[in-house]
Amino acid sequence: MEVLFTFLKWASSFHTVDEEVGSKMDIHNLATVIAPNILYSNSKAPELDKSFLAVEAIDCLIENNESMCEVSTDSEPCL
Repeated sequence: MEVLFTFLKWASSFHTVDEEVGSKMDIHNLATVIAPNILYSNSKAPELDKSFLAVEAIDCLIENNESMCEVSTDSEPCL
């Protein structure tokens, strides 16, 4: 997940190259495309509200990937 979300954040950095050039794929648009593939429902007709929540969850994971992947140094090792 770390590698995937790091790549997606990097890809979103090309959203605004300059005033005239750039892609339409900012973090939110990438989350909208990726969310149904990562977080999905087995029902034939998933609720619309839940799909919006899935997009927001993936958006948050992409945006906060660095802090999500941090390992605490003050925890005791398991023996």
